[in-house]
Amino acid sequence: MKLKNCRECKENKPLSAFTSTQASYCNQCKLIVKLKQQKEAQNRAFSRLKNRKQKKQVVTSIATLKKTAQKLVNKLARLRDQKDGCISCTTGKSEQGGHFWAMGSKSALRYNLLNINGQCTQCNFRKRGNLLEYRIRLVEKIGEDRVKWLDEHRNDVKSWNREELEQIIVETKELLKQYDK
Repeated sequence: MKLKNCRECKENKPLSAFTSTQASYCNQCKLIVKLKQQKEAQNRAFSRLKNRKQKKQVVTSIATLKKTAQKLVNKLARLRDQKDGCISCTTGKSEQGGHFWAMGSKSALRYNLLNINGQCTQCNFRKRGNLLEYRIRLVEKIGEDRVKWLDEHRNDVKSWNREELEQIIVETKELLKQYDK
């Protein structure tokens, strides 16, 4: 009887234990090798999928970062001025973060807390900021020098990049933690 050596189990077996004379594995080892190959293929596919997911890290757009930073800074201004009420009138509550110099056209002062103060909805929207009263009370609150500084820098143009916006978000979140206590 002719014997043949199996590559997997290293045993000499009769030719009848192989599917053909050219087969390298016996019938039993052939199933084991096939299962090992399937498992390796699954592991490779899983690692490719895992690597692809890691590469696809969610990148927040600059527009979204601007909105998030603005919401946080406005919230900080509202909480800071909660006891004082509206900066433009004596009756309103600090419901919104009102900008002395509008945030759309005055991009350099958009996130500056000197430029943002608690304001009621009535003054901020219906009275378009009530800027005359806002200025009078802003001078009382932060001083004439700082208001002049805001006036001098109102036309500065600032293009905010991702790192600056992320830094503003982190710093503002840290400051907001103080008010949550």
